[in-house]
Amino acid sequence: MGLGERHTVLLSTHILSEVEATCSRVIVISKGRLVAKGALEDIRNQAVGDELVMVVRGDADKVKALLESDEQVSVLRSSAGADETLRLTLRLRGDDASLITERLVSSLVGAGLRIREVMSAQASLEQVFSQLTERAHEAKGDDNQQEPA
Repeated sequence: MGLGERHTVLLSTHILSEVEATCSRVIVISKGRLVAKGALEDIRNQAVGDELVMVVRGDADKVKALLESDEQVSVLRSSAGADETLRLTLRLRGDDASLITERLVSSLVGAGLRIREVMSAQASLEQVFSQLTERAHEAKGDDNQQEPA
């Protein structure tokens, strides 16, 4: 039986790969404020739950135009692949990501495009930490403050 199975071990680090390798629960603190706490997977889902990865086959310009015309969708990243495929990471804004996803798939298929994959985005813990701390600073309105020297 490991130490962490019988005791609470507090690990304070900026090396987030260590956290992923050793911790099951996480507390994120930014500028002295609690930003998030809970199971590692719950924290990850909280931060990236609104991101979607799609692989679509067809005219890349047509795909991007369709997606960018939707007010609830932002194209974060895209890269072209073989066989006229386009891999996109999307940010969904709305209460029900499932309904937005269904609408997107329907629009793309209706436009004669082929859907190869649709999945929730998996972010690294570094990306999750960045998202959580940015949101906390934006909510407080202190994104222009400088760190003390």
